[in-house]
Order: sequence, then structure tokens, then C-alpha cells
Amino acid sequence: MKKLPLKTSEEYESRVRYYALELKRKYGKEVAGVFLKDVKKAEARLKGNCHIGTSAPYVLDGKPVILQESYFESGPAPYCTIFEITAHYVGLITLWHGIGSRQTKQLQRLWRK
Repeated sequence: MKKLPLKTSEEYESRVRYYALELKRKYGKEVAGVFLKDVKKAEARLKGNCHIGTSAPYVLDGKPVILQESYFESGPAPYCTIFEITAHYVGLITLWHGIGSRQTKQLQRLWRK
């Protein structure tokens, strides 16, 4: 299996920064540092095997798409990396804290009823 390079979106990078800054503000720089290390481990795991995770239906910019979700934990909190796999790269789209609703202006997770 070919290892694909990772590409990160601006939204993904901004959400990683946001979570790290919030953790630093609430719990200190050590906790934020652990979170950033856990993010790097999760990225390395995706780079090493981009076929981990599960497929999930989303609407991206008004179009239905199937994206991948992969969870990791940092401390007691779960995080979900949402990504796409192309022939040339693995695109890290966004990062969500916890489990449940995922919706922004451009992206909405579809849940079965």
C-alpha cells in the first residue's frame, strides 16, 4: 500500500490552534503540549495507513460526499479527524472535539434517522 502525503486545510489548522489555545488557557501549557503531541501521533497514524477510520456521509459545499473519520484521545477527551483520501494525498479537512453534531457553513455531517 502506497503511503500518501498529508495536506491540511486552513480549517483543520485553525481548529488545532483553537483547541490548543483553549487547553492552554484552561489547564496550562503542559496540557496543550500533550494535545499537540497527540495530534501529531494521529497524523502520523493516518500517513502510515490512510485506510483507518470509517466512512461517513457529509454535505460539503452543498454536495453530498463520503469522508473518513478517525478518532483519537488526548487526555480524557475524544477528538475526530475528518479527512478525504485522493489518489495523490490524504486531505485533513477538520478536527472536532467530542462526539456528536458536526456542522459548519461548508460542512455538515449527516446522521441516520
